[in-house]
Amino acid sequence: MRPGGDSTVAAASGADAGAGAAARAPGTRSSCSAATTAATSTTPGPGNGTTWTRLHPATSPGIVSTAWQGAWDGASSQVILFGGDQSGTFSSSTWAWDGTTWTQLHPAASPAQRAYGSLTYDRALRRLVLFAGSTGNTDPSTIWEWNGTTWRRH
Repeated sequence: MRPGGDSTVAAASGADAGAGAAARAPGTRSSCSAATTAATSTTPGPGNGTTWTRLHPATSPGIVSTAWQGAWDGASSQVILFGGDQSGTFSSSTWAWDGTTWTQLHPAASPAQRAYGSLTYDRALRRLVLFAGSTGNTDPSTIWEWNGTTWRRH
């Protein structure tokens, strides 16, 4: 959440899904951003196709920063966020955005808390791949895969 407790999520088109915004679903006009964004834009978004719509989901990730790892999971049609860093507090939580609300996932296995890594979707494997990052004390070069249910280390 932002300082002050506002857990607002703004949905934006993929053209604006830059810093602080997660990737959008291929072939759709909507994605999500856990970052604080303006309520309106000249770029098409959900709603009427010309403006952004501010969403107020009931739940949201507890650590929101540009340091989380986030990517579109084509297999589950969701945006997946992992970890994050807010003023030196690192997270190992996994969250999913389905276009309406955030859901915290509780996988059986998970990477150590981290931020600043890379998360991308591997179309051939139909899985997300997490690489590197920082735990605050170390910079691991481990590779993890998200299969839609749990994380698996390689």
